[in-house]
Amino acid sequence: MLPRRNVRFYRAGGFALLHTFAAAELCATSLAVAQGMHVSVTDAQAAGEYSAFRLLVRDKKATCNISDQDYRELDSAADRLFFDLYNKNYRGPNTAATKNFLNAVSQSKDAVVTDPAYDLSSTCQAVLNEVKSFHPNAPNPKVGPCLCREPPPQLMLTELKMAEGGGLKVSIDKGKAKSGVSAGFRVLRSETDTIGQGAQEVWSGQAAIESDAASDYAIVARGINLAPDSSHPFLLVDTTPNPSQAPASCEQPLREWLPRQKEPEPNGLHGPYGSLIDLIKQDSAGLIALQRTGLSSQSTGLSEWGFVIVRDQRQSTGGYYAAPPVASSQPFSFLNPPLIAPQDYQKSLDMAFKNSCENESNFLPKPPTVTATVHTHPLLSGLVAHNFSAPDFRGAIIQKLLHPEFEGIFMIDWLDRKARMFIPTAADCPGATAATVGDPKANLDYCLFSQDDLELAKKDPTDVPLWNKYVKRVEEVCTFPSDGPCR
Repeated sequence: MLPRRNVRFYRAGGFALLHTFAAAELCATSLAVAQGMHVSVTDAQAAGEYSAFRLLVRDKKATCNISDQDYRELDSAADRLFFDLYNKNYRGPNTAATKNFLNAVSQSKDAVVTDPAYDLSSTCQAVLNEVKSFHPNAPNPKVGPCLCREPPPQLMLTELKMAEGGGLKVSIDKGKAKSGVSAGFRVLRSETDTIGQGAQEVWSGQAAIESDAASDYAIVARGINLAPDSSHPFLLVDTTPNPSQAPASCEQPLREWLPRQKEPEPNGLHGPYGSLIDLIKQDSAGLIALQRTGLSSQSTGLSEWGFVIVRDQRQSTGGYYAAPPVASSQPFSFLNPPLIAPQDYQKSLDMAFKNSCENESNFLPKPPTVTATVHTHPLLSGLVAHNFSAPDFRGAIIQKLLHPEFEGIFMIDWLDRKARMFIPTAADCPGATAATVGDPKANLDYCLFSQDDLELAKKDPTDVPLWNKYVKRVEEVCTFPSDGPCR
């Protein structure tokens, strides 16, 4: 084929192109079309982008403060690039190849114009390079960020939890995503809550944005095995191809307590275990609580530590998990040593699920309650008795009356390092109900200790018949060594 000669005429108010072809070239072109020569899809896409670019610059000229001179330079450059590709793929007037090329160009142009998120960065750079090639000594056009399409807004991923029915539910800041549209996501495993060098991608794909009263969300990685991995305990989700403001992450529960879960403050959900006894004997939560007994952020005195045990309600057997131990929040006093209070157990529960991949609702029956509680008795408690106090027994029985799913209480004594267990039953208070527990007229002193008995038990619980009755049912579970599991 003979080289084509292109003649360009530029006139005020627009541009015109005059194509002249040698007769021999026209013959060659006809022959090529007859032989089935096809046009370049890549060229057609680029030509469509240059055509759309001219429209964008025209439309944004005023709002983006593009000067008349810069507009002319950008428009001329995009026009030249368009016709370079047009000339390259021209196969004669009214030929199928030329028509196919122009149709593909039109489709590419429409794709850019109708998609606010279309990436025109390479097109923009090509236009600027073309301007520079024509005017190497002139300053670059000042078009600012308005020249290219603004990238789609970054999604703000707010929370990551296991989804009902499998997969992960990633929550998105309300109103930042359009419900019903699809977005790209990827799921990774990592040693930390960031996407580091050792992160492993386990899934990527599209997921539909859904909405509820609290947030927008997407269900990702459905059908993928997401069983906990001790070497990569964190799951992370980010958007693709454009990353979110920050990936959403959560930590899967493990039996092992990693160093960062012990210091500076115990944290994380740990399990599962087949029974309460297995948990007490095998999990490190009891030993951590015992080692820290006497230390708290509120004082340097002797204080109790405690934690809660929860059970996965979806499991027919087993499924017991330990929450992290916390110190008593009460101020220290020699007369009234700091004891674990309900708000402390609540803190333990909150910290267990704060960054967990698990949903707290799956671990608490309705009405919600924990499965068991564990607390320590420091030195001052041990001087009274190596056993549960009268308030311990009373609290356990009340909890059982209010929540039949409650299974028991454990106490770890600081002096003899033994873990002890008391299992309350509904028969401890015959005739009592959840409704009568808080009713002063019900007179439940026969099973919940009178106020006089509680005061007497502070001095010597063995003088209280009801305490002696309950203490006979206390079982020694195991003994903690200086370091290691209870046995």
